Amino acid sequence: MVDVNKIYGGLVDVAEGFLEITILPGYESLDSERVIEAVDRIFESAKRFYGLKDVALVPLFNKVFDGLFDVAYHLKRFVDEVAVVCDGARRRRIEVINPCLVHTVDSVVEDAVRDFAMVGEQVLGFLSEVEEMGGMFLYSLTKLSSACITYLGENCLRHATPDQVSPASLRAYAQDLLAAMGLIRAKFRGMYQGVRRSKVGSIRFYEHLGTTVELSGLARRIATILNKQLETFGPSRWLQEVASVYALKDVVVAGFREAGDIVVKPRWIIDFYLTLEEDVDIMKRLFDERGFRTEPIAYGFRVTTPPGDVREAVKIACMLPIAHTANLAKRDIEEAYKATKSMLELLEAKLEE
Repeated sequence: MVDVNKIYGGLVDVAEGFLEITILPGYESLDSERVIEAVDRIFESAKRFYGLKDVALVPLFNKVFDGLFDVAYHLKRFVDEVAVVCDGARRRRIEVINPCLVHTVDSVVEDAVRDFAMVGEQVLGFLSEVEEMGGMFLYSLTKLSSACITYLGENCLRHATPDQVSPASLRAYAQDLLAAMGLIRAKFRGMYQGVRRSKVGSIRFYEHLGTTVELSGLARRIATILNKQLETFGPSRWLQEVASVYALKDVVVAGFREAGDIVVKPRWIIDFYLTLEEDVDIMKRLFDERGFRTEPIAYGFRVTTPPGDVREAVKIACMLPIAHTANLAKRDIEEAYKATKSMLELLEAKLEE
Protein backbone atom coordinates (compact mmCIF):
# COMPACT_ATOMS: atom_id res chain seq x y z
CA MET A 1 0.00 0.00 0.00
CA VAL A 2 1.01 3.62 -0.32
CA ASP A 3 2.82 4.47 2.89
CA VAL A 4 0.91 7.63 3.78
CA ASN A 5 2.74 7.99 7.08
CA LYS A 6 6.16 7.80 5.41
CA ILE A 7 5.21 10.50 2.91
CA TYR A 8 3.73 12.62 5.69
CA GLY A 9 6.88 12.18 7.78
CA GLY A 10 9.05 13.23 4.84
CA LEU A 11 7.05 16.44 4.49
CA VAL A 12 7.52 17.11 8.21
CA ASP A 13 11.30 16.71 7.85
CA VAL A 14 11.41 19.29 5.05
CA ALA A 15 9.22 21.66 7.04
CA GLU A 16 11.56 21.50 10.04
CA GLY A 17 14.33 22.99 7.90
CA PHE A 18 12.14 25.97 7.02
CA LEU A 19 11.29 26.30 10.71
CA GLU A 20 15.01 26.65 11.50
CA ILE A 21 15.22 29.68 9.20
CA THR A 22 12.16 31.34 10.71
CA ILE A 23 13.66 31.34 14.24
CA LEU A 24 17.12 32.68 13.33
CA PRO A 25 18.04 36.07 14.86
CA GLY A 26 17.64 39.09 12.63
CA TYR A 27 21.39 39.71 12.41
CA GLU A 28 22.08 36.30 10.84
CA SER A 29 23.84 36.95 7.52
CA LEU A 30 22.77 35.05 4.41
CA ASP A 31 26.14 33.27 4.27
CA SER A 32 26.24 32.37 7.96
CA GLU A 33 26.93 28.81 9.01
CA ARG A 34 23.47 28.50 10.54
CA VAL A 35 21.72 29.60 7.33
CA ILE A 36 23.85 27.25 5.23
CA GLU A 37 23.15 24.34 7.60
CA ALA A 38 19.40 25.02 7.59
CA VAL A 39 19.28 25.24 3.81
CA ASP A 40 21.38 22.07 3.48
CA ARG A 41 18.97 20.28 5.78
CA ILE A 42 15.99 21.44 3.70
CA PHE A 43 17.59 20.18 0.51
CA GLU A 44 18.77 16.84 1.94
CA SER A 45 15.33 16.22 3.46
CA ALA A 46 13.65 17.17 0.17
CA LYS A 47 15.99 14.86 -1.75
CA ARG A 48 15.24 11.91 0.56
CA PHE A 49 11.53 12.65 0.37
CA TYR A 50 11.56 13.00 -3.40
CA GLY A 51 13.37 9.68 -3.66
CA LEU A 52 10.52 7.78 -1.99
CA LYS A 53 8.94 5.51 -4.59
CA ASP A 54 5.40 6.24 -3.42
CA VAL A 55 5.84 10.00 -3.92
CA ALA A 56 5.72 9.61 -7.70
CA LEU A 57 2.59 7.43 -7.49
CA VAL A 58 0.28 9.91 -5.73
CA PRO A 59 -1.73 11.67 -8.46
CA LEU A 60 -2.23 15.45 -8.19
CA PHE A 61 0.13 15.72 -5.21
CA ASN A 62 3.18 14.55 -7.15
CA LYS A 63 3.08 17.83 -9.10
CA VAL A 64 3.02 19.76 -5.81
CA PHE A 65 5.90 17.60 -4.54
CA ASP A 66 7.81 18.49 -7.72
CA GLY A 67 7.29 22.15 -6.84
CA LEU A 68 8.54 21.68 -3.28
CA PHE A 69 11.70 19.96 -4.49
CA ASP A 70 12.40 22.77 -6.98
CA VAL A 71 12.06 25.34 -4.19
CA ALA A 72 14.48 23.40 -1.96
CA TYR A 73 16.97 22.87 -4.80
CA HIS A 74 17.08 26.47 -5.97
CA LEU A 75 17.18 27.84 -2.43
CA LYS A 76 20.30 25.76 -1.79
CA ARG A 77 21.89 26.85 -5.08
CA PHE A 78 21.17 30.50 -4.22
CA VAL A 79 22.70 30.31 -0.74
CA ASP A 80 25.68 28.35 -2.09
CA GLU A 81 26.34 31.13 -4.60
CA VAL A 82 26.01 33.77 -1.87
CA ALA A 83 28.68 31.87 0.07
CA VAL A 84 30.98 31.87 -2.99
CA VAL A 85 30.67 35.66 -3.36
CA CYS A 86 31.24 36.24 0.36
CA ASP A 87 34.29 34.00 0.37
CA GLY A 88 35.72 36.07 -2.47
CA ALA A 89 34.83 39.29 -0.67
CA ARG A 90 36.69 38.20 2.46
CA ARG A 91 39.75 37.25 0.45
CA ARG A 92 39.81 40.56 -1.42
CA ARG A 93 38.87 42.72 1.59
CA ILE A 94 36.64 44.85 -0.62
CA GLU A 95 36.22 48.49 0.33
CA VAL A 96 32.81 49.05 -1.24
CA ILE A 97 29.67 48.26 0.73
CA ASN A 98 29.93 44.55 1.44
CA PRO A 99 26.56 42.81 0.98
CA CYS A 100 27.85 39.96 3.16
CA LEU A 101 27.83 42.38 6.09
CA VAL A 102 24.57 44.06 5.11
CA HIS A 103 22.12 41.37 4.03
CA THR A 104 20.57 39.07 6.60
CA VAL A 105 17.63 36.68 6.79
CA ASP A 106 15.44 39.79 7.14
CA SER A 107 16.70 41.52 3.98
CA VAL A 108 14.51 41.64 0.88
CA VAL A 109 15.79 38.76 -1.25
CA GLU A 110 15.53 40.71 -4.53
CA ASP A 111 17.78 43.45 -3.10
CA ALA A 112 20.27 40.89 -1.83
CA VAL A 113 20.40 39.14 -5.21
CA ARG A 114 21.12 42.45 -6.96
CA ASP A 115 23.90 43.47 -4.54
CA PHE A 116 25.62 40.10 -4.45
CA ALA A 117 25.58 39.89 -8.26
CA MET A 118 27.05 43.41 -8.55
CA VAL A 119 29.90 42.69 -6.15
CA GLY A 120 30.68 39.37 -7.79
CA GLU A 121 30.90 40.82 -11.29
CA GLN A 122 32.21 44.36 -10.82
CA VAL A 123 34.43 44.05 -7.76
CA LEU A 124 35.60 40.45 -7.57
CA GLY A 125 35.88 40.10 -11.32
CA PHE A 126 33.88 36.93 -11.91
CA LEU A 127 30.38 36.25 -13.19
CA SER A 128 28.59 34.67 -10.24
CA GLU A 129 25.49 32.55 -10.65
CA VAL A 130 23.92 34.22 -7.63
CA GLU A 131 21.57 36.33 -9.78
CA GLU A 132 20.42 33.34 -11.81
CA MET A 133 19.93 31.11 -8.77
CA GLY A 134 18.21 33.82 -6.75
CA GLY A 135 15.87 34.41 -9.67
CA MET A 136 15.23 30.68 -10.03
CA PHE A 137 14.40 30.40 -6.33
CA LEU A 138 11.80 33.16 -6.66
CA TYR A 139 10.47 31.62 -9.88
CA SER A 140 10.12 28.24 -8.16
CA LEU A 141 7.76 29.88 -5.65
CA THR A 142 5.45 30.89 -8.51
CA LYS A 143 5.51 27.31 -9.83
CA LEU A 144 4.63 25.91 -6.41
CA SER A 145 1.81 28.43 -6.13
CA SER A 146 0.51 27.37 -9.54
CA ALA A 147 0.66 23.66 -8.62
CA CYS A 148 -1.25 24.26 -5.38
CA ILE A 149 -4.00 26.22 -7.14
CA THR A 150 -4.31 23.72 -10.00
CA TYR A 151 -4.13 20.47 -8.07
CA LEU A 152 -5.21 21.32 -4.52
CA GLY A 153 -7.76 24.00 -5.30
CA GLU A 154 -6.18 26.91 -3.39
CA ASN A 155 -2.99 28.94 -3.25
CA CYS A 156 -0.70 27.60 -0.52
CA LEU A 157 1.53 30.71 -0.50
CA ARG A 158 0.85 34.28 0.64
CA HIS A 159 3.87 35.83 -1.03
CA ALA A 160 3.54 34.21 -4.44
CA THR A 161 0.99 33.71 -7.20
CA PRO A 162 1.47 31.85 -10.49
CA ASP A 163 2.44 35.20 -12.05
CA GLN A 164 4.61 36.99 -9.51
CA VAL A 165 6.38 36.96 -6.16
CA SER A 166 5.94 39.74 -3.61
CA PRO A 167 9.25 41.24 -2.41
CA ALA A 168 10.03 39.73 0.99
CA SER A 169 12.85 38.42 3.15
CA LEU A 170 14.17 34.88 3.33
CA ARG A 171 12.57 34.59 6.76
CA ALA A 172 9.18 35.64 5.36
CA TYR A 173 9.45 33.14 2.49
CA ALA A 174 10.43 30.41 4.97
CA GLN A 175 7.42 31.27 7.16
CA ASP A 176 5.22 31.13 4.07
CA LEU A 177 6.61 27.76 3.00
CA LEU A 178 6.23 26.39 6.53
CA ALA A 179 2.54 27.28 6.50
CA ALA A 180 2.18 25.92 2.95
CA MET A 181 3.58 22.58 3.99
CA GLY A 182 1.09 22.38 6.83
CA LEU A 183 -1.72 22.90 4.31
CA ILE A 184 -0.25 20.35 1.90
CA ARG A 185 0.14 17.75 4.64
CA ALA A 186 -3.43 18.23 5.82
CA LYS A 187 -4.88 17.94 2.30
CA PHE A 188 -2.71 14.95 1.49
CA ARG A 189 -3.72 13.06 4.61
CA GLY A 190 -7.37 13.97 4.18
CA MET A 191 -7.38 12.58 0.65
CA TYR A 192 -5.14 9.52 0.90
CA GLN A 193 -5.19 8.34 4.51
CA GLY A 194 -6.88 4.92 4.54
CA VAL A 195 -6.06 3.67 1.04
CA ARG A 196 -5.14 0.02 0.53
CA ARG A 197 -3.16 -1.28 -2.40
CA SER A 198 -3.86 -4.26 -4.63
CA LYS A 199 -3.39 -4.92 -8.35
CA VAL A 200 -5.59 -5.33 -11.40
CA GLY A 201 -3.32 -7.40 -13.60
CA SER A 202 -0.15 -5.33 -13.86
CA ILE A 203 -1.77 -2.01 -12.82
CA ARG A 204 -1.49 -0.64 -9.29
CA PHE A 205 -4.93 -0.24 -7.79
CA TYR A 206 -5.72 1.60 -4.55
CA GLU A 207 -9.01 1.68 -2.70
CA HIS A 208 -10.02 3.95 0.16
CA LEU A 209 -11.84 2.38 3.07
CA GLY A 210 -14.58 5.02 2.72
CA THR A 211 -15.13 4.88 -1.03
CA THR A 212 -18.50 4.00 -2.55
CA VAL A 213 -19.36 0.88 -4.53
CA GLU A 214 -19.96 3.10 -7.57
CA LEU A 215 -16.58 4.82 -7.40
CA SER A 216 -14.79 1.57 -6.68
CA GLY A 217 -16.36 -0.05 -9.71
CA LEU A 218 -15.47 2.89 -11.95
CA ALA A 219 -11.86 2.91 -10.74
CA ARG A 220 -11.60 -0.83 -11.26
CA ARG A 221 -12.91 -0.39 -14.82
CA ILE A 222 -10.11 2.12 -15.51
CA ALA A 223 -7.49 -0.27 -14.17
CA THR A 224 -9.00 -3.13 -16.17
CA ILE A 225 -8.90 -1.14 -19.42
CA LEU A 226 -5.29 -0.10 -18.78
CA ASN A 227 -4.37 -3.71 -18.16
CA LYS A 228 -6.19 -4.69 -21.39
CA GLN A 229 -3.97 -2.19 -23.21
CA LEU A 230 -0.92 -4.07 -21.97
CA GLU A 231 -2.42 -7.36 -23.17
CA THR A 232 -3.45 -5.93 -26.55
CA PHE A 233 -0.47 -3.79 -27.51
CA GLY A 234 2.28 -5.60 -25.63
CA PRO A 235 3.97 -4.91 -22.27
CA SER A 236 4.83 -1.27 -21.62
CA ARG A 237 7.40 -0.87 -18.86
CA TRP A 238 6.66 2.85 -18.72
CA LEU A 239 2.93 2.33 -18.18
CA GLN A 240 3.49 -0.36 -15.57
CA GLU A 241 5.92 1.89 -13.68
CA VAL A 242 3.91 5.12 -13.68
CA ALA A 243 0.22 4.16 -13.78
CA SER A 244 -1.78 4.17 -10.55
CA VAL A 245 -5.56 4.17 -10.09
CA TYR A 246 -7.31 5.28 -6.89
CA ALA A 247 -10.88 4.88 -5.70
CA LEU A 248 -10.92 7.59 -3.03
CA LYS A 249 -13.73 8.75 -0.72
CA ASP A 250 -15.36 11.09 -3.22
CA VAL A 251 -13.38 10.88 -6.50
CA VAL A 252 -11.56 8.48 -8.77
CA VAL A 253 -8.02 9.48 -9.69
CA ALA A 254 -5.73 7.93 -12.28
CA GLY A 255 -2.14 9.14 -12.45
CA PHE A 256 0.40 8.76 -15.25
CA ARG A 257 3.28 10.79 -13.82
CA GLU A 258 4.76 12.98 -16.58
CA ALA A 259 1.80 12.42 -18.92
CA GLY A 260 -0.71 13.84 -16.42
CA ASP A 261 -3.61 12.96 -14.16
CA ILE A 262 -7.31 12.20 -14.66
CA VAL A 263 -9.89 13.00 -11.98
CA VAL A 264 -13.43 11.60 -12.21
CA LYS A 265 -15.99 13.33 -9.99
CA PRO A 266 -19.59 12.28 -9.41
CA ARG A 267 -22.03 13.04 -11.37
CA TRP A 268 -20.06 12.95 -13.78
CA ILE A 269 -17.19 15.32 -14.49
CA ILE A 270 -13.81 14.19 -15.78
CA ASP A 271 -10.91 16.64 -15.43
CA PHE A 272 -7.71 16.14 -17.41
CA TYR A 273 -4.49 17.74 -16.11
CA LEU A 274 -2.01 17.08 -18.91
CA THR A 275 1.64 17.94 -19.43
CA LEU A 276 1.78 18.17 -23.25
CA GLU A 277 -0.43 20.48 -25.27
CA GLU A 278 -0.37 17.87 -28.05
CA ASP A 279 -1.90 15.33 -25.64
CA VAL A 280 -4.66 17.82 -24.87
CA ASP A 281 -5.41 18.25 -28.59
CA ILE A 282 -5.58 14.49 -29.25
CA MET A 283 -7.72 13.66 -26.23
CA LYS A 284 -10.13 16.53 -26.90
CA ARG A 285 -10.56 15.35 -30.51
CA LEU A 286 -11.36 11.82 -29.37
CA PHE A 287 -14.10 13.12 -27.08
CA ASP A 288 -15.42 15.64 -29.59
CA GLU A 289 -15.79 12.94 -32.24
CA ARG A 290 -17.83 10.81 -29.83
CA GLY A 291 -20.18 13.72 -29.10
CA PHE A 292 -18.93 14.69 -25.63
CA ARG A 293 -18.81 18.32 -24.54
CA THR A 294 -15.37 19.60 -23.52
CA GLU A 295 -14.24 22.88 -21.97
CA PRO A 296 -10.73 24.18 -21.17
CA ILE A 297 -9.36 24.28 -17.63
CA ALA A 298 -5.86 25.03 -16.32
CA TYR A 299 -3.41 22.46 -17.66
CA GLY A 300 -6.01 20.57 -19.65
CA PHE A 301 -9.74 20.27 -20.19
CA ARG A 302 -12.98 19.01 -18.65
CA VAL A 303 -15.58 16.57 -19.95
CA THR A 304 -19.08 16.62 -18.49
CA THR A 305 -21.04 13.46 -19.23
CA PRO A 306 -24.58 12.21 -18.67
CA PRO A 307 -24.53 9.48 -15.96
CA GLY A 308 -25.30 6.77 -18.51
CA ASP A 309 -22.25 7.70 -20.62
CA VAL A 310 -19.59 7.81 -17.90
CA ARG A 311 -18.29 4.30 -18.65
CA GLU A 312 -17.85 5.24 -22.32
CA ALA A 313 -16.10 8.48 -21.34
CA VAL A 314 -13.78 6.64 -18.96
CA LYS A 315 -12.83 4.22 -21.73
CA ILE A 316 -11.75 7.13 -23.93
CA ALA A 317 -9.94 8.74 -21.00
CA CYS A 318 -7.82 5.61 -20.67
CA MET A 319 -6.25 6.43 -24.04
CA LEU A 320 -4.13 9.16 -22.42
CA PRO A 321 -0.99 7.00 -21.99
CA ILE A 322 -1.30 5.85 -25.62
CA ALA A 323 -1.75 9.43 -26.85
CA HIS A 324 1.27 10.49 -24.80
CA THR A 325 3.56 7.77 -26.14
CA ALA A 326 2.28 8.35 -29.70
CA ASN A 327 3.14 12.03 -29.37
CA LEU A 328 6.65 11.23 -28.21
CA ALA A 329 7.14 8.77 -31.07
CA LYS A 330 5.56 10.77 -33.94
CA ARG A 331 6.81 14.03 -35.39
CA ASP A 332 3.40 15.08 -36.66
CA ILE A 333 0.43 15.53 -34.31
CA GLU A 334 -1.99 14.36 -37.00
CA GLU A 335 -0.07 11.10 -37.27
CA ALA A 336 -0.11 10.74 -33.50
CA TYR A 337 -3.87 11.37 -33.43
CA LYS A 338 -4.58 8.79 -36.15
CA ALA A 339 -2.41 6.23 -34.37
CA THR A 340 -4.22 6.85 -31.07
CA LYS A 341 -7.66 6.64 -32.70
CA SER A 342 -6.74 3.41 -34.48
CA MET A 343 -5.54 1.88 -31.21
CA LEU A 344 -8.76 2.97 -29.48
CA GLU A 345 -10.82 1.15 -32.08
CA LEU A 346 -8.69 -1.98 -31.70
CA LEU A 347 -8.95 -1.80 -27.92
CA GLU A 348 -12.74 -1.49 -28.14
CA ALA A 349 -12.87 -4.64 -30.25
CA LYS A 350 -10.81 -6.49 -27.67
CA LEU A 351 -13.01 -5.25 -24.81
CA GLU A 352 -16.09 -6.57 -26.61
CA GLU A 353 -14.65 -10.08 -26.95
